[in-house]
Amino acid sequence: MASLQLKIGNKIDLSNLIKRLVSFGYEHSDEVAEPGYFMVAGGVVSVYPAMASNPIRLDFFGPELEVIFTYDPVTGQKIEKLNEVEIAANHLILPDGTRVKPNDYIVHEDYGVGLFRTIGKKEVGGEDRVYYYLEYLNGDILYVPDTMVEKLSPYVGIGRKKPRLSKLGSTTWQKTYKKTYENALHLAKELLELYAVRSVSKRSPWQIDDYWNEAVVSTFPYEDTPDQAKAIADVFSDLVRDIPMDRLISGDVGFGKTEVAIRAAAQAVANGTQVVMLVPTTILVEQHYVTFKKRFEKLPVVIEHMSRFVESKEQRRITEATRLGQVDILIGTHRLLGEDIQFKNLGLYIIDEEQRFGVKQKEKLKKIREEVNVLTLSATPIPRTLFMSLSGIRDISQINTPPGGRKEVETEIAKYNEGLVREYVER
Repeated sequence: MASLQLKIGNKIDLSNLIKRLVSFGYEHSDEVAEPGYFMVAGGVVSVYPAMASNPIRLDFFGPELEVIFTYDPVTGQKIEKLNEVEIAANHLILPDGTRVKPNDYIVHEDYGVGLFRTIGKKEVGGEDRVYYYLEYLNGDILYVPDTMVEKLSPYVGIGRKKPRLSKLGSTTWQKTYKKTYENALHLAKELLELYAVRSVSKRSPWQIDDYWNEAVVSTFPYEDTPDQAKAIADVFSDLVRDIPMDRLISGDVGFGKTEVAIRAAAQAVANGTQVVMLVPTTILVEQHYVTFKKRFEKLPVVIEHMSRFVESKEQRRITEATRLGQVDILIGTHRLLGEDIQFKNLGLYIIDEEQRFGVKQKEKLKKIREEVNVLTLSATPIPRTLFMSLSGIRDISQINTPPGGRKEVETEIAKYNEGLVREYVER
């Protein structure tokens, strides 16, 4: 864990010290009575370090650190003079590596949703022990010993809605936990049954139309990479079988996953069925719409898109045309999951970056017809999807070879620097 080392005689810019303390998760206050707070009075900085038994006072003479001593937080009386001190970052690191900052929501397995406040020490049986301070409803504080950190997990919310803090001593959390667990089991059972039904479902095998394939290939300005070619071959192999496809295409950004989807969409329309492509953002809808229109310009294909950029009147027109089978390929955000969106003959369901959607959202269209072919594109598959693929419930094709001329992605870790940020943004 990061820490700040301070010694007598250090030349320190006070404003930079304050910035460091804030970045370490410390909160400015008018008093320093518990860990995680600091106070500035002229050239004196009082701070209560995380995992410390007492607060410390730093006296500066100009920029020079002249005196360091610990003191009693109640009486203010000096306890011990120090030559140096270490101020640990006030961040909680969970077993999965998640960094939780003060005022972040956190979940305790037994007590529910709370706010992480700070890390402190308490004397128990004559021995100092490290505790995590969690705040619950009505300001109640729960002290969790660091030996029980496995009981804690980050709060994962939906949208921007803030969760309600749990109440200590109430049975509400236990009831919620039990109900959620039962719902998860029910959903898992539904998914397993769905995939079991799909695995034995029969449908008319598709025929690979070479003319349609060549028409879209001719508008592709690049050469297929070996992995890309294999992924396309895998998809075509799935489409000529008499059971519905459910394949994950995994590959880095820019490695050509969308091209696989375009080739599959061409075969879906050639075989007289409709295609829907579900994407996570409005910008992606626009990008895919432009790409698909350009790639299918030599073929008699009607392509539409739906997002908040499309006016309500136009959306109603597209909805009716889709229901009548007059739209061949429909691209859109979660708007496509509305009850009013109906297809006359849906044959292929493409999901782009599935980790951005909820499980129930992704399963909704699959349940429309057991014979719908599903193609999922993802640079970072969620664990559930990856597990299903590796365990054989779903098929997976990996695109690991970068396209020709693509430069290797470089990752660099650097201190915050506004000039560097500006340089990269402008680049």
